[in-house]
Amino acid sequence: MKNETQEDWNAAFALLRDIPQDQHSAYLDMLGMLSTTKQEAKEVVAKVAKKAKSSKKRTKKKAAAPAVKPKQSKRYPVEYNDVRLTEKEWYAFICARSLIQARDIMVEQVGGGVNGFDFLSSKTMLLHMGEAPTESACQSLGRNLRSLKSKGLLNWELERVPKGVRNLKVNFRLGLNA
Repeated sequence: MKNETQEDWNAAFALLRDIPQDQHSAYLDMLGMLSTTKQEAKEVVAKVAKKAKSSKKRTKKKAAAPAVKPKQSKRYPVEYNDVRLTEKEWYAFICARSLIQARDIMVEQVGGGVNGFDFLSSKTMLLHMGEAPTESACQSLGRNLRSLKSKGLLNWELERVPKGVRNLKVNFRLGLNA
């Protein structure tokens, strides 16, 4: 633009705000005509119109999105008795269920006087699963067991240990939803 006044720039920016972004280059060419002669302006307008028509032909309509089938949740890939579980919750449940069933079979076969184990610890369960019973692994398994209890797959009571900070999970059994 030969005449670089603030009004010209404001008009140019106002025009650019109102047009589609993919058409900016064509309109910027058109703005160059503000300082040209009448004949040059007509040529520029014709050129811009031609570019606008050709760009309309090149654009394609987007296809309608296909119907999406509901996917299985990535967070809860396992469903057991209409209860959705994460992978870690599932492993914790399988381990607890197998230990509880083994206890019940042992008590049934041995007979009177043997009660089996009354409590399960995260450390015992991790050893049964073949994992190292580190503190973080025990805490993670404890969170998963509490989640299973809230979902009704496992159940137990807490018994306060006289000389300790932690409580024991006693009367360990399968829950109502198991």
